[in-house]
Amino acid sequence: MYNRDRCSSPNSTLSAERTVRMLTLLAILPIVVLIVDLVVFRRNILVTAAAVVVLTVAIALGLWRITPLLVPASFAKGALVALDICVIIFGALVFLNLLRSLGVIGAIEYHLGRVSADSRVQLILLAWLFGSLIEGSAGFGTPAVIVVPLLVYIGYPPVFAVTAALVGNSVNCAFGAVGTPPRIGFGPLLTPQVIEATATMGAIICVFVPVILLGMMTARLREDRHFFLDALPFALFSGIAMAVPYYLASFIGVEFPSIIGPIVAMGLVLVARRLGVLMPRNVHAIKERALEPPERGVADIVLPYALLLAALVAARYLLPAIAFPIFAGLEHSLNLFNPGLVLLFVSALLVLWYRVPGETAREVAGASVKSLLRPGLTIFFIVAVMQIMINSGENARDLDSMLFHAFANIRNAALPAIAPLLGAFGAFVTGSVTVSNLTFAVAQASAAEAVGYPVVVILALQIIGATGGNTISIPNIMAAQAAGDMAGNENEILRAILPWVSIYLLLVIALGLLALKVVGGSAWKHAGESQKKMPSGRRTAVRRTLIAATLFLSLAQVVCAQGWETFFSADGSFSLQYPAGWQVTEQPSAVVIASGDGREIVLLSVPYDAGESAREHAERMVGLLQAGNAGLAATNWESSDDGAAASFELRYAENGTGYRSDAIVVKDVAAGQALWFSYSAPIDGYDQATAVAILQTVIASLGPGGGAQAGAEVDLSALAPEERRIIDGFLFTLEFSLGQPLDLQSEQLVARELVRGWQAGTSSAEDLSMYPALVKQIMSLGQADLDELQKDLHGVLVDWLNESAPSDMVVGLLQERLQAGQQVVAEDEPALTAVAAQAYAEMFAFSELLYRNPEAAVADVQSDVVAEIRGQLVTAWPALTADQRSKILSAPGLWGVLRHALLLGEGEQPQQARAIIAGLIEVPAGEAEAPAPTENGQVAAPAGGGGEMTEEEARDELTRRYLCGETLRQTQRQAFNTWRWSMGYCRGPMGF
Repeated sequence: MYNRDRCSSPNSTLSAERTVRMLTLLAILPIVVLIVDLVVFRRNILVTAAAVVVLTVAIALGLWRITPLLVPASFAKGALVALDICVIIFGALVFLNLLRSLGVIGAIEYHLGRVSADSRVQLILLAWLFGSLIEGSAGFGTPAVIVVPLLVYIGYPPVFAVTAALVGNSVNCAFGAVGTPPRIGFGPLLTPQVIEATATMGAIICVFVPVILLGMMTARLREDRHFFLDALPFALFSGIAMAVPYYLASFIGVEFPSIIGPIVAMGLVLVARRLGVLMPRNVHAIKERALEPPERGVADIVLPYALLLAALVAARYLLPAIAFPIFAGLEHSLNLFNPGLVLLFVSALLVLWYRVPGETAREVAGASVKSLLRPGLTIFFIVAVMQIMINSGENARDLDSMLFHAFANIRNAALPAIAPLLGAFGAFVTGSVTVSNLTFAVAQASAAEAVGYPVVVILALQIIGATGGNTISIPNIMAAQAAGDMAGNENEILRAILPWVSIYLLLVIALGLLALKVVGGSAWKHAGESQKKMPSGRRTAVRRTLIAATLFLSLAQVVCAQGWETFFSADGSFSLQYPAGWQVTEQPSAVVIASGDGREIVLLSVPYDAGESAREHAERMVGLLQAGNAGLAATNWESSDDGAAASFELRYAENGTGYRSDAIVVKDVAAGQALWFSYSAPIDGYDQATAVAILQTVIASLGPGGGAQAGAEVDLSALAPEERRIIDGFLFTLEFSLGQPLDLQSEQLVARELVRGWQAGTSSAEDLSMYPALVKQIMSLGQADLDELQKDLHGVLVDWLNESAPSDMVVGLLQERLQAGQQVVAEDEPALTAVAAQAYAEMFAFSELLYRNPEAAVADVQSDVVAEIRGQLVTAWPALTADQRSKILSAPGLWGVLRHALLLGEGEQPQQARAIIAGLIEVPAGEAEAPAPTENGQVAAPAGGGGEMTEEEARDELTRRYLCGETLRQTQRQAFNTWRWSMGYCRGPMGF
């Protein structure tokens, strides 16, 4: 809201750099302590995890200064996440203990021996192919908890079984359970080129994973190189058999590589086994035993797993996730599709099918619960640490979250090596490839743009690297260990798996460097260049998210959907605008505007003291409020240099509900008064961008009351076409003279004042009839003459404003626009001005509106949508490149060109302008018409999709299309080739 000037000396700069380095080290300290304690000192993981929780809380509270309430909220969310994981473990234990009691596991050992008695072949079949199939169907760490008990039962050492199952379940996590990691994790950054790059790198890594498994087994058994080389052809074949269908399936959709790849690969491997091709020459059995035919046949083996796969796939699509709030602004998404619940459901079916005695079923459940207690508590501690690190972005110091801060400065030439390591770090901490992508994808894309690397390659390295980190995630290790009925081996497992994961990540880095050399002029590079034109972005909230993957995917709560109305005080002394539909209550020294759902705007006259600053006025008023509400607290104070304005944040509770408020106090020396403006809403769902947008609009609209005529409403839609054209011509000339476009609300305010003058008889439309012709003359000028004319008219306008009464509403508005023309709303170089942010938001809000309604008018743009986009742009600004920023800063000129060509152009020009604006959001082939709302208020789904989309889903879809293209540059090119007078848009007709 108000920014203090910041002056820095060399010493302060060095101090700031040291502070940043210290915070970076402290951000990763909990993870370093965890790894060192487990791997180097081999301490008990439960004790270590508890100590790391205490350390993380201390850093978050002491240095990040997070809201104390976030700690128990993070614990609560950690408990819910841990519960999800424990349900998976419990379901897997019940399923496997039941199969063991039924003799199915013994039958698997027998029939697997018939497929191949060689332990190397068995390892690849189970850890690589079968585990990948489970991953594609279920995800959530399910493959390891299914595969580990099988490996242990047929004779593999428990620690090796866990490490092999985790490494085998690596690269297939890139597409995970039906495409969830890229689809959810990348959001709007996911393009066909990103999918292709991920599938290409993943397919190449597929070839090496079975080889790594073979190397692990050779090292574990301390065999010689002949043991390795004998099975190498089979390992390579099983990798290629997965890689080819894995890659080809990506062209169908992100849902298919992780399912089609292992299914086809298992079929090819079984055919090769039957033909005796590429099998090891010397059979190596890990444990010699005399096998007799079991009671259970092949059908008894196939039935449980066929039921499981079918139920997993069906549940994935049928069972929804239910989001519910926790507290302190956090929420949890309860996914009814939990593989553990599916495993329990299938186990129940098997109990009924095989008529398992009740006593046996109880024994199975009891044994499963006993195996769950220790890993469950450890998982809770680890997940709690992760939640605190993620949620620490909400802090009093305006720092990134601890998780994001640790790797915030990645914009350097080493990005191809950093990208997969950052992805691995995210997955190691969170235990999820999807969450790693959500956390770091926007930062990776932004860094790629800044350094000049293709975005698609860096994003592919992020997700493939995350698959490596996922194998060493503590929650995944604990789950696999519990499934293998072992405890206390975490240290040994980590020490055993780290060298192989290091090899895996080195392969990914080498592949990325090779891709950057080969990519050259390929489609990947051009796709990366296209993505440099798009907004990308977010700190938590980002954290949140990604931009702009993160710019349009995270929509703020809609307010004032019907636009704005004007309030005139009873004594005619002032007027202001407020959200339409809200209730205004005027009191002796205050105006309260309430929405009816807990949101409230307050304008208050504060007791004035000429000797006090705005902050002192505010603090005195806060003290008075605290007398009636002891829990009220004011934080985040910021003052203007002259002391005339102060902004701050309030938090308080009423009737059991927590509220947050953004407030500004302005000291007006000339008028001898101090005014308080605040916007309040319940903490749950509070959106600061909305608060700032509403406060800015209310403050900017504050003007004289206007007496008896002021209250007269003006219906601009009732104007005759020629009157509307005259007003548009006047507005164009006014904005051209001003050197910046007015926002839509200000334009409507000026238009209404003109019409009121016509209605009152103080002026007439004829007095302004020359303006359309003047516009035509302006549009015919060359660039040099245009610049000179703009300077002359600007001088005339400034002189007129200086001679006019500042109490006039329009005069006050234009003076405020001149003063605010270079107001900075987002720092960095170059800074984002309020004018550019408003123009950019209006332009894309109208483009979206045209997609939904091709006949829409500029006046139909809703202020709440503009406020959403504007607020998100301000949030995303630090993550944008200089190239992106320069394009966004040209938005005032571009929007002025397009908007006035639409309103005032001749012949085909209005239709051309409409087509160019509508083209900002690209429509995929096969979707010729914009979706129209149905009777229930929803929007028809795009062609080829099923069902209907809600308004928010449709907006997300439009956003995705915009982000996938080079639309901003194309729009500039089209507009400036069509209208000669707008050439040189960076210093064009609007003065930019």
